[in-house]
Amino acid sequence: MQTITPYRVMKAMLQMDKIVHGMMRVAFIAVSIASVLFVVPARTVAQSPAPAGPVYVVTHVDFTPRNAAAGEKALQQYAVDSRREPGAVRFEVLQEAAQANHFIMLETWRDRAAYDAHLGTPTTVRFRETIQPLIGAPFDVRLARLDQ
Repeated sequence: MQTITPYRVMKAMLQMDKIVHGMMRVAFIAVSIASVLFVVPARTVAQSPAPAGPVYVVTHVDFTPRNAAAGEKALQQYAVDSRREPGAVRFEVLQEAAQANHFIMLETWRDRAAYDAHLGTPTTVRFRETIQPLIGAPFDVRLARLDQ
């Protein structure tokens, strides 16, 4: 039976450290390869033609707590202005019950072309410039289609 000495403990710890670092390198390489394999096809899919029919958009906007009132006012005005645009079917602003500084915009557009046109309007550009200093996190915008 071998005696455990501080030297042997340190030697074992160094060997374990080398093993862990080696495993981390392998994991990093695996994640890098996986990201290339999965990101490139995602770009291809994103560039495919948009399906016909209505486009549903769900956007989460989180303001810093001290900017919630100003952010809500900007959201409400944006909704009013956006409802007047060609191709707008519906535009609602919801406030999360649990967190008063978190909002959800629910939009329905006639089709993808109408939504894309909306993104380039002065109303949208001005809205995003207005709320940029008020938000506490990046926008979370998700486009969807009705699953029938």
